[in-house]
Amino acid sequence: MRHFEAWRWTQRPDHDILSNQLLNQYNQLLLNQDCIIAKALHEFRTLGRLVIRHSRYDDAAFFQAVLTEGSQYLAPHQTRDLWKTIKKGRLGNDPLRMVTLDQADWNPHFEALEAGCVVSPEQLIQEATRPHPGP
Repeated sequence: MRHFEAWRWTQRPDHDILSNQLLNQYNQLLLNQDCIIAKALHEFRTLGRLVIRHSRYDDAAFFQAVLTEGSQYLAPHQTRDLWKTIKKGRLGNDPLRMVTLDQADWNPHFEALEAGCVVSPEQLIQEATRPHPGP
């Protein structure tokens, strides 16, 4: 049935005009779709870089606070050894290998990591902009 309909469509006197109009509309639709995808990808990559930058800053601030607090209770050579241990633990170790989970525990572990929790944009902004307690 579809082949007959396609053939019948080509027999119309205005077939060329309608085909060109449909082709132009289809091409415009594809162009718009490509632009939307490109913008979304750009925003995703930009936000990814921003999250990584802030995460690294947060990590550095945390470890600096740990060392500052630890230096009050440790001798200088002990502080140096603590810093070496922290650096060694952060570089080259796969966090997943450090976690020992039974096979049945892997799915809930990753679900919790990926799903997170439901927060409204207003709550998120309020939480992110409120002052956090210092070290």
